Amino acid sequence: MNEILSAEEATELAAQVAELTRVGLPLGPGLEALAEELGGGRLARVLRSMAARLDAGATLPEVIEEHRDTLPIHLRGLLTAALQSGRLPEAMHELVDIQRKRDELHRRVRVALAYPAVLVITSILLWIIVFGYVVPEFFNFYGEWNEPPPITAFVFWLSSSGSKAIMSTISFFVAAYFMLWIMPGASWPRRLLYYIPLIGPLRRWSRLAE
Repeated sequence: MNEILSAEEATELAAQVAELTRVGLPLGPGLEALAEELGGGRLARVLRSMAARLDAGATLPEVIEEHRDTLPIHLRGLLTAALQSGRLPEAMHELVDIQRKRDELHRRVRVALAYPAVLVITSILLWIIVFGYVVPEFFNFYGEWNEPPPITAFVFWLSSSGSKAIMSTISFFVAAYFMLWIMPGASWPRRLLYYIPLIGPLRRWSRLAE
């Protein structure tokens, strides 16, 4: 089993472990009951596997080690530390609380970014309409001019080869950036994201929080 749980699935697993240990119920039957409630899916399969091992007599640290390729690294580390300190319910409850606050922060950030995203999309649509349909009509009208004013000539250039040149240049740099991103051992393209306004600070704070 090598499917790593998502952050939401890991939070759900931590919440169930915290609740079962808090009320003193055995983890094996509790996790099996949760898996039955979920029905199917990746989390249900992981819960059934963990419950089966616990019911077979394995300890929770052994089950954690056996599922190291399935459980996210932060959850494995926190479970191990909580077991060693004897504060498993408290640690799991705190993890769930932090994850839910983080999800709420992400939701608020998405809502905050919705307005500028709409503005960017609207600007792109206006650019397409103006330079794709409106300006060419003026170009046909003023086509008989030998030397149009500089501003007019620049607008005509944007509506013809200029827009294509700009889009080709942007596409080239974006493609080159992602090619460097996926290259093994190339870490500096990822660090460049930290210098992008708005996106950079959000990414940095998110990594620091993790």
